[in-house]
Amino acid sequence: MRKGKHEEKRDGLGFTPSEYFVMQCRLDKQGKQNETLMNGWDITQEQISLINDCKHWLHRVAVIAFYDVNYNFLRCMAYRFLSPIGKNYRLISVVSPEDLLQQLFCDMLSGHLKLPKETEKIRSAIYECFRFAAVGGLGVMKNGL
Repeated sequence: MRKGKHEEKRDGLGFTPSEYFVMQCRLDKQGKQNETLMNGWDITQEQISLINDCKHWLHRVAVIAFYDVNYNFLRCMAYRFLSPIGKNYRLISVVSPEDLLQQLFCDMLSGHLKLPKETEKIRSAIYECFRFAAVGGLGVMKNGL
């Protein structure tokens, strides 16, 4: 290490503030280069690829960006899923809309939820995740109870 340079502290995930800044700049650059996809989602094909590739070093940032930008849309989906209009209103005694959103976030971070390339199918994938939130998410269902 050269003199005059200080080493940045790493957080609990192993990243430095500089690395987070570089990751965010790359995601911002990708978002400006690509158009937002249709069907209500604010996401690009590159973000879908990063979200689906849980071993990529930008995976976590892509998941957080998708979740933050689309949070209101996801929240409405969770409430509708548990409303009397939806078929799953009986689950309201077991899970809350916030539980569904937290499980969605966990399933995306762990790589159990893969977003389809076709944006019109993303909603179905998320509802599939909501269906298994009461039993521990997609990871539990894929690995067996």
